[in-house]
Amino acid sequence: MIFLFLLITTSFGFFKVPGCEENPDGEFSESDFDFVPELSTVSFIIGLVIMIGTILSVIPQYVKLIRTRNSSGLSPFYLLIQFINQVTTVANACITNATYIHSCVYIGFSQCFPVLVSWTQIILLAMVYLPQIFFYLLFYPNKKEFALFKLPLICTPIIIIISILCLGTVPLLELTDGECGNITGGFAFVYGIIAAVCVIIQWSPQIYMTFRRKAAGALSMLMLSITGPGMTILTLYMIFITKQPFSTWLSNAASAVQQLILLSLLVYYELILPRFKHKDQEKTPLVENEQQPINDYKNNQSPNDLIE
Repeated sequence: MIFLFLLITTSFGFFKVPGCEENPDGEFSESDFDFVPELSTVSFIIGLVIMIGTILSVIPQYVKLIRTRNSSGLSPFYLLIQFINQVTTVANACITNATYIHSCVYIGFSQCFPVLVSWTQIILLAMVYLPQIFFYLLFYPNKKEFALFKLPLICTPIIIIISILCLGTVPLLELTDGECGNITGGFAFVYGIIAAVCVIIQWSPQIYMTFRRKAAGALSMLMLSITGPGMTILTLYMIFITKQPFSTWLSNAASAVQQLILLSLLVYYELILPRFKHKDQEKTPLVENEQQPINDYKNNQSPNDLIE
């Protein structure tokens, strides 16, 4: 807590919400929104495709959980940390995009919405990711296991309460310090750093569990084959098209790298390794079959035949 307090206080004035450098007092008029990027129709369409793709990418995971009714193989700590990551990412994005949202009043929805595609993606992605912990608890087979069921069951409501308090700071900061205030910018920066740290921590248990089990378990390879490349494209879109602050896209960049690592493990264990095992099994019977006639011939020979 002390470290978090020091991080927030040292971030005051270090991070600025877009448009606040030109208008530090937070007072905007119609002519003050030149900082809002103008997106072409192609860029806007690409953003919509990415947004729809990131939402659909999570569906295979839910389908697999509902079909098998077994969440073994998923790391509950990965899901809980992912919960915190999504909440802090949403809090960060709501603060860093506050001036873009504000611009809709002056420049119109048609001009402001294209740049808010990334913000919409973050909100929708959180909405589809957050329920995973509840599906895990619902379908986990051994309800008596402490580490993988009872402990996550205890931690889930605690994390939900912390998340509500975290999201509650966003409107509170906007009302008290303003969207361009130093405290508001400091909290936005810290939320972005927390989200990035959570991403690094959240994938580590799942990567370790997959490496130890050497199998996908309840983890959907189809989902990762979409979300891994999709998160990479989304990060590039946020950097170069909608020009989001680095604290907003940093967690997405870290997530993209680790999802690609996990996807590589699943491809190896589920597709490549079984083929090598199958080839080894095909070779082994051939050797035995070649040796069998020789052994039968020797066993059928009498001692006199062997002397001759």
